[in-house]
Amino acid sequence: SNTVALDLRLMSYNMYGWNAMGQEDWKKENLWKTIRASNPDLLGVQEVEGHQYETADAIGDDYAVVEDGFDSHSIIYRTSVLTLEASGLEEIYEQDQWGQRYVTWAQFTTSEGQMIDHLNTHLCVCDEPTLGKSARRLYEVMQQHRREGSTVIMTGDFNVFGGFENSEAIRFLKGELGDNDYPLEDTFRVAQPNGDGETFPGGKIDYILASMGTPVSDAWIDKDTIPYGEASDHWSISAVINI
Repeated sequence: SNTVALDLRLMSYNMYGWNAMGQEDWKKENLWKTIRASNPDLLGVQEVEGHQYETADAIGDDYAVVEDGFDSHSIIYRTSVLTLEASGLEEIYEQDQWGQRYVTWAQFTTSEGQMIDHLNTHLCVCDEPTLGKSARRLYEVMQQHRREGSTVIMTGDFNVFGGFENSEAIRFLKGELGDNDYPLEDTFRVAQPNGDGETFPGGKIDYILASMGTPVSDAWIDKDTIPYGEASDHWSISAVINI
């Protein structure tokens, strides 16, 4: 390979925007402090509720937003590390009382030449079989838009309350059940096999998945930067992959 190895900093964060950037917008700066503390190169946010550009401006001076025409979740990336090549928005068919669900996909090239294909989503608050279908839809979109030889990253709030890490959706995406020709790993578990994975009170519903076999040098859930209740109702999750 003619590329130089790169440590890429990843983050997924449900920002609780209707509350923390709306009704109680004094929390905004705490959301941004949380993001700055992990210093991501590539960030998938959910519930940003139209504040994605404001967030990109607030967290540093070289971040840009993937313009996907959808305000509820967003991909934000560091322009000195990543160049956006293509992107789009696809429907997730299963939904709940909060309406249509989507996945954003984005193809990047790193400053060292590696291909990164990122998907970011926020699945419905639904039962296990329904979320299993949504996971299969995510797989379909991933297979449509990933480039041969790329590293795939999938961030999101998967709302897998029916089983958390043992939910049908997560097990399918990891290749542990069903017909999945391109399994993903849970970066947090690669780095911390026995760590506390809680990202929302009760369990792990937020994930940074990556192509199986991707080296992970570190991963963490930030419960320290801001006291719970003063930013989001989720804790952010981060990982450093080596590509």
